[in-house]
Amino acid sequence: MSYSQSISIYSQIFNSQLTKDDKFFVALYTVPVHTDALLSQMQANCQSIGSSVISTSNFNVLQVMFVHGVRLLSDAMCCPEEEVESAIIQDPKDPLGSKRDSESILSGVSTRPESIRSEFDQGGEDITSLSGKALNSSNLHFLTEYSEGDDITTLKGKDSSRRGSNISISSNQKTSLPKISSQSISLSSERNTFEHIDEDLRIEVICNILKTIAVWFKNINATNKASRKSKNSLGVLQDVDLLSTLFQLANSNSSFCLDETYLHRLLKICAWYLNYAIAYVEQNPGLPEYKNLGIVKEIIFLLSDIMKTIFASLLYHNDSTMELAITESLLFTFFKVDFSKVLDKLMTITTPKLMESELQNEPHYTLPDISLSSETLMKLYNFIGALINVPSRYLPVPPTSFSDDITIMNKESLNIYEHYFCNSKEFNSVTFNQEINLRFLPNYAIDFNLYYNLKPDLLMNHIKSGSFMNWITGNRFNDNFYLNYDTCAYVTNLSTNYDFFNLAETSEKYSFIDELQSIEKLRSSQLSQNNSDDDDYVIDIYELLPMSLMLFSYIQNPSFLEHFTNQIHRIDHKIEDITPSDNTYVEIYEIWLCVLSYTFQYQHKSIPLQANTQISLLILLELTSLHKTINNKEDSPLVVENLKNYQINEFKWKLCHQRLPIVPTNIGKEGFKSSLFYILDTLQIFIRFNLTKRINLFNFKLVNGIIYQIVQEFNNSQPETLAIDSYPWNEFFKSLTNLLLFIKKHDLVATKHITDLGNVNKLKSLVEEIFIIIDLLLNEKFGNIIQMTNDVQSSGSHILKSINYELLYIILLNYHSVESLMRDFSLENANHLPNLRNCMSFLDSKFHLTEESKQKEENKSKIDLIDIDYDSPVLIKELSDYAKYPTNEPVDSEITYKYKDTFKFINASDVMSDSQKLKIFNIAFEVY
Repeated sequence: MSYSQSISIYSQIFNSQLTKDDKFFVALYTVPVHTDALLSQMQANCQSIGSSVISTSNFNVLQVMFVHGVRLLSDAMCCPEEEVESAIIQDPKDPLGSKRDSESILSGVSTRPESIRSEFDQGGEDITSLSGKALNSSNLHFLTEYSEGDDITTLKGKDSSRRGSNISISSNQKTSLPKISSQSISLSSERNTFEHIDEDLRIEVICNILKTIAVWFKNINATNKASRKSKNSLGVLQDVDLLSTLFQLANSNSSFCLDETYLHRLLKICAWYLNYAIAYVEQNPGLPEYKNLGIVKEIIFLLSDIMKTIFASLLYHNDSTMELAITESLLFTFFKVDFSKVLDKLMTITTPKLMESELQNEPHYTLPDISLSSETLMKLYNFIGALINVPSRYLPVPPTSFSDDITIMNKESLNIYEHYFCNSKEFNSVTFNQEINLRFLPNYAIDFNLYYNLKPDLLMNHIKSGSFMNWITGNRFNDNFYLNYDTCAYVTNLSTNYDFFNLAETSEKYSFIDELQSIEKLRSSQLSQNNSDDDDYVIDIYELLPMSLMLFSYIQNPSFLEHFTNQIHRIDHKIEDITPSDNTYVEIYEIWLCVLSYTFQYQHKSIPLQANTQISLLILLELTSLHKTINNKEDSPLVVENLKNYQINEFKWKLCHQRLPIVPTNIGKEGFKSSLFYILDTLQIFIRFNLTKRINLFNFKLVNGIIYQIVQEFNNSQPETLAIDSYPWNEFFKSLTNLLLFIKKHDLVATKHITDLGNVNKLKSLVEEIFIIIDLLLNEKFGNIIQMTNDVQSSGSHILKSINYELLYIILLNYHSVESLMRDFSLENANHLPNLRNCMSFLDSKFHLTEESKQKEENKSKIDLIDIDYDSPVLIKELSDYAKYPTNEPVDSEITYKYKDTFKFINASDVMSDSQKLKIFNIAFEVY
């Protein structure tokens, strides 16, 4: 009966005769919420807004509906009046002493000095029958007696079957809630509508109101999407944004104006309740149940829906228009109401807690009183990550921006969320373990398991079938340790390695880990049903993007960065001597890099993975910068030093080897390599499997920037400290030069994709970057390092090759293509490419590169390539002589590149454009 009751009320929402009936809206906000039905009803009546007389009435209904929702939420929560009275802004043009009026918003340009730039609930039973009390109102013609049913908001984290539906708790027993002051603020009534209901019913009412308001915002998104796909009477796609139609700027001349002050009031109410609920948990530890946690969950979901709506509108309006100004004013409310501390506190209290132990070197943890579901956590990551990285043009401008003293602004970010999470928040070994490792590691573990089992490991197959002896003995005598590591079975298996991932020493299962195991089982079931020969098959791993958003934000936090890049469990003995306990240890940086190799290979199949790839490349660019220090202290080490010293077991953390050509492991049986080499491996996978005629120049330029910074670091380091000689440089050189040859072969500079988008110079700068990297690899230092080899060395017959021998050989084979690219892009005489030009001259002096060369008498000493092969002693000797062919040209201390976009991302303060950020935020909010 409850479903039909809800449907009956939903059908009357747009009855204009009821818009002034407060009792109707009480009924609307208190009946059980059926999201799909409500959304469908609202969307059907919103498609024509702005195109007919009838739609004007619907438009007013939506505005009144929102206002009533805010009033009823305040009444139901018994929110103290003083908590929200500040939401009534006397001067909406300057609410926080900030210059933020409609004129400055419309300008689209901040007035700051330039130096300071910087699964839905499908029902639920009658909420009144649970307490045996009816609402104290006279709207019973809308609210008839419902049949008794389950509580739609009671949250039992351990028994939850719907992913992310709640914030879980640690017991099914019930306890009473504390009494809340009944004083409230009402927009249109003098008394509290819900004054005499009990606390159980109050919780139900609040959750229903929050869900209904959330549907109100969902309707905006749904209507916008549907309307923009339809055409008007003239056959033109409709230009619709319901958000900026419903809301107006404050101080509008309209008799009734729904403006940002109402959203501000809503956010103030939500912030107050979050603080209240968290404080109650902290002040009353160990209770068997905290019944109002359903409200906390619904608040988080509502905030996420609001942010999703706002960012979608910001992306739609890319010009300085009134609609954009309205949307910016709504976003600005999230900077008037600061959620940073309360959300951080929520994430902190929902992780295992450190308990005092007699063994100080062995920390022990207990399960938290409450915990976040995976979906709720990802929504928080999206919300926080988006606000931390919101484009600076949308930030408030404090009065100090017009002051002579700008030191305060230099020290503190104008973004309150960035300032708190990136500057003020401190991580230590305990908090990093609790807040980061416990949440990120198990997620990355199940992600690795899914990806690794998606397709066969071709390197594993190659090693097993490498010889007849290996095949006939079943590899029992194979000394390749890559085969010995079954990472999925023993390391990233949440059941086998439960003691590591759980942290808390207790026989009681941690609901978060239990939920992830359920998710993994579902994915495994989907994978087993898939035809492994289907190359288009992919399982989207949606949590990767929210987690990457948080990593992208946190790497600006010095204390986080120190723990993220510092290897705790460093192995100092040979790989064959590693103990089982060493094998099961996982650190976030290494598993994150490993998972990246899989996302880089499959990112072209998924929009969320593409967004994750872009964010991840930006993180790598930041981490490998030769100028980024751990903190701002004078003696602070460079982050890249930590990465260089970080040793990754590549037999344990198996890169994506699911397509040919595969990126091999290091030469020899060491098994460990500097993480900088491991990064190069992941980038090779990106290059090899993302070359298309519609090349993503932004991503490839990020890749070039990362490679250049790493090669620079190698050039500045002692080779013996890095084991540079054991890295398979030949495969790296192939990846790098194949990118060049692809551009040349397909004449990308003349393709429609490049020319129509005005990206010709960007493509040319991409080519210049590759040539600069090659030039650096051709210098004397790399020519003097002998490449380790797997060849069986016979006495006196083995000829050693330098690291860049393979590079010289590839250039020799593709001499004319390289020469043509340099000429076409006006780089043949570039002063900043002395080694490459010298190399070209050297090859021309030693080899017949044209048929005409063979006819000239003076070229008799030159070598004909037809007469020799790759391993020819003559060829090896001649190419090895390049080390004796020095570059005599002086190198300018200040290098001027040919194209302005060359390496423009290196050390840039803001690499992504505003629209790129907004696109990523929108994708993130679409998946969570």
